[in-house]
Amino acid sequence: MTPDQRRRVRKLATRILGQEKTEQILTIPFADQGWGYDQFGQERESGLLAYLILRVLYKYYFRVNSVGHDNIPDSGPAILAGNHSGFLPFDGMMVGIDLMEKANPPRAMRAVAEMMLADVPWLSVLVHRVGQVIGHRRNFEDLLSNGDLVAVFPEGARGMGKTIRKKYQLQRFNVGFIEIALSSQVPIIPFAVVGAEEQTIVVANLDQLARRLNLPILPVIPSFLILGPAGL
Repeated sequence: MTPDQRRRVRKLATRILGQEKTEQILTIPFADQGWGYDQFGQERESGLLAYLILRVLYKYYFRVNSVGHDNIPDSGPAILAGNHSGFLPFDGMMVGIDLMEKANPPRAMRAVAEMMLADVPWLSVLVHRVGQVIGHRRNFEDLLSNGDLVAVFPEGARGMGKTIRKKYQLQRFNVGFIEIALSSQVPIIPFAVVGAEEQTIVVANLDQLARRLNLPILPVIPSFLILGPAGL
């Protein structure tokens, strides 16, 4: 963003959230490495704009209810670990918005994303601008060393691609985050998301074709069956 665009985003946030809430968010620690970006490419104003947009879905579409915010430390590194589902990562987005809405003080969540996103044009840049990182071990460890609150979904793509017949059944966990928690001496805070299973119904997962295309999953959803490629 240009300096003028950043000022406009802050002004918009003040208009929507109020002065006090905006100031709370802008005082969340941000390790600016120069020109308004941190070492991973996060831009504070891009994250703020994403928050304003996703907050509408949080309040009026998904209508999120949540409890347990007293388990979130006020500061310092910690790992959030939860279940994953729904094909599109709205569960992670809503957890991130919830921490900004209800945690006291608000905390920015840094989620580790699928490695394949690093190769997707535009989307890879967007992921980093709003504060998330590609799920490489070094990135994970650097975030914790910076004192960040890091979210991980240890089911990974297996959770996102599970079919309706496996609804609310946890898939096999990747355990790397436990090793990192032990070596970094940081707490793991488990959480559960209920409702994301119904966000996108997966009727089948084309595993063999996904492997040929070098994709983690290739789900078949009802809208794809009805509308073809437009259903995506």
